[in-house]
Amino acid sequence: MKPPIFTNPPSALAVAITALLAATSAQATIYTFKPSVTVGDWQTGSNWNGSSVPASSVNPNAETIAFIGSIIDGAGASGGINKTGTGRIILATENTFSATTLLTQGTIQLNDVLAWENSTVDTGSSGTRALVFKPAGAFVLGALAGSLDLVVDSGTNVEGITGARGLNVGQNDATTTYRGVLSGDAALTKAGAGRFTLTGANTYVGSTLVSAGSLFVNNTTGSGTGSGAVTVASGATLGGSGTLGGATSVFGIHAPGATLGAVGTETFSSSLTYNSGSTFKWDLSGSTLGSPTGTDRQGSYDQVVASGALSVISGAIFEIDLTGLTGNGSAFSGSFWDSHRTWSDVFSGSGVTSMDGTLFSFSGTDGNGLAVAIILPRSFTANNAFGKGLFIYAA
Repeated sequence: MKPPIFTNPPSALAVAITALLAATSAQATIYTFKPSVTVGDWQTGSNWNGSSVPASSVNPNAETIAFIGSIIDGAGASGGINKTGTGRIILATENTFSATTLLTQGTIQLNDVLAWENSTVDTGSSGTRALVFKPAGAFVLGALAGSLDLVVDSGTNVEGITGARGLNVGQNDATTTYRGVLSGDAALTKAGAGRFTLTGANTYVGSTLVSAGSLFVNNTTGSGTGSGAVTVASGATLGGSGTLGGATSVFGIHAPGATLGAVGTETFSSSLTYNSGSTFKWDLSGSTLGSPTGTDRQGSYDQVVASGALSVISGAIFEIDLTGLTGNGSAFSGSFWDSHRTWSDVFSGSGVTSMDGTLFSFSGTDGNGLAVAIILPRSFTANNAFGKGLFIYAA
């Protein structure tokens, strides 16, 4: 739509009307990205359908290129967008584009919290690049990957905007790993059915909520979840072989190990609470005896180290998973279970003593028709004197 022509000089009202019509026209623009196989450059005009090509495809090294419009998937498109060039691209509105966005160079600035709500944002592994969260609010990303360090907080950002910000990651159900460091006072929410893995020593001070899917914390230094409180909602899963710094409250599933079903040790620097209805999923992957006799070799089963208070609320469930076992230990009917077996320090650390006298419950049977009882925290014994499959904690 062409703006109206006014007599010269135009009045203030005429100028305002012209600006409004121009903005309305820009907002109506639909940009359709169409690569069907691989990640295509944003700056290649032929990657966009029709005549609606973002200006950034003309000059990728311009200082700032802003456009108001909606980016959508082309018919049959499966390839993602690769942001190259030193310039800054500003996304000013909500977009439905759902493939990967790779940030190879330059800056992507989000001026709308839903600007990249369905896309996996891969921040890349090298190069001069930045991802800017401009307005206040919880930014929804389809998924997050890459190793670019991100600052998300309520302070005044590089654009001079002050307000509380947060990240909601995982809406597109993808499985991704973020290797950078997340800092600031932002809260982090893991949404969607996919698996999100954190490997960096994150320093953000906001809370972490695992609302759906799974969050695996696999950092090797510091805290993978910063210093804020961590909550695992019912139906969601927390796993990993790293360290969580904040107080952790489990209403869903806790499954230590770098991936689901893997054996590992997860460490909690603050308190750890298993609420009623939560499940501690204990993986046992080795039936080879170690030393001393009768004790399984270290590392063949899940372990938890808790420095803060460890609490188990009545109704929490201890689930035993033998899927990693082979040979006669893979089912309770094997000869391995004919003798006493003990696994030490399933739970250890200075906070473990607060768990003494409390109970994990077991709902139903172990899958082989055998009832299971769990009491007390230090070691874990399968005692055949009470029948195969009766597991008892001993202090």
